[in-house]
Amino acid sequence: MIDSDTHVSEPADLWSSRMSSQKWGEMIPVVRPDPQAGGHSWFIGDQRIGSFGASAMVKTPGSDYPTRWTEDFPHMPARDDIHTSSWDAAERVRIMDRHGISVAALFGNLGVSRNYFRNLDDESFKVEIVQTYNDFLIDWISVAPERFIALANVPFWNPDAAAKEAERAASIGHKGIVITGIPEKHGLKPFADRSWDVLWEACTEHRLPIHFHAGGGDISQHFNQVRQDVMGGGAMQTAGTTNITLDTAHSVSDLLASGVLPRYPDTRWVIVESAVGYLPFVLECMDHHFELYMKDNPQYAMFDALPSAYFHRQMLGTYWFEKLDQHLIDRVGPNNIMFETDYPHPTCLLEDDIRGAANDGLAGIDPEHRQRILWKNAAELYQLTDIPEAASLAA
Repeated sequence: MIDSDTHVSEPADLWSSRMSSQKWGEMIPVVRPDPQAGGHSWFIGDQRIGSFGASAMVKTPGSDYPTRWTEDFPHMPARDDIHTSSWDAAERVRIMDRHGISVAALFGNLGVSRNYFRNLDDESFKVEIVQTYNDFLIDWISVAPERFIALANVPFWNPDAAAKEAERAASIGHKGIVITGIPEKHGLKPFADRSWDVLWEACTEHRLPIHFHAGGGDISQHFNQVRQDVMGGGAMQTAGTTNITLDTAHSVSDLLASGVLPRYPDTRWVIVESAVGYLPFVLECMDHHFELYMKDNPQYAMFDALPSAYFHRQMLGTYWFEKLDQHLIDRVGPNNIMFETDYPHPTCLLEDDIRGAANDGLAGIDPEHRQRILWKNAAELYQLTDIPEAASLAA
């Protein structure tokens, strides 16, 4: 199995050990105790930019296998509670072997596709933050490079800088880039604007798939103090996690209407931690309204097919907890779905869950489609030729 969505919990010294304190001083992101949340959080100066442990597995007393944090939101685990596999590559490989995962795609936990990085004033500092993470990730996978797919962040708020970083990232071993799928939530122009073309050209030249990860917009509308006070932490998390997943529908529809896919037919796009059950409706809705509003309009002459056809040619979605049936797979497309665990996020699949997803969750599915979903689509997308063996839970 190839896991199309996993996360690295950025080590506490990721930036402080790699960026010049003489040059950047207290601007460098650091981890400190967070009295408000009860654990540890990332800070830039006095500004809290994210929890250190909210998206990680924690230690299990008396066991070397991880477990989920059980306290109610917003109380987060402290630094010493975090399971080593959340941030250590060798320990991650051990867990992957136990889970039967041969190769895993890697996304950050803190990420850069949220406003707290884009809103910083110093452009060179923001770019160095991104480059430092990308360099770190290549170092991180060096423990077992054949087991990981490194995916680079880019300074998406500046398409020219993003294109340059995409080219640099490809040169050091990254196999794709991660950007926001909702640029308007960051005060940026939609992807239909030609200022983005420089980035699509770089990704085409270097064969870098472009990833929209759930939560790449402004998640404060889903997670905030008012909702927490009224709903309670658990209900806010339940609804909020669902809502940020559904936000990816916005990314899909905007991209399909943008004209980017017909203009850049060799680009490949992945909506990550997105689920796939809603995609048939989105595609059907796009096709219906394309026929009404775009088909005969010369402004959209670059389109020679329905939006759904471009999705099937160039886009993939990922899923983890859903039980797929053949009808859903046929409508989304067997070539357009990839399996993920989302490890080590609290919503992730663990050992028994993975076994269930790979077996019962795909029961009755065409065997070739099952293979495509579990590993072949990812192998083709990331140009993997030699896939290492791992103990298979799906055997």
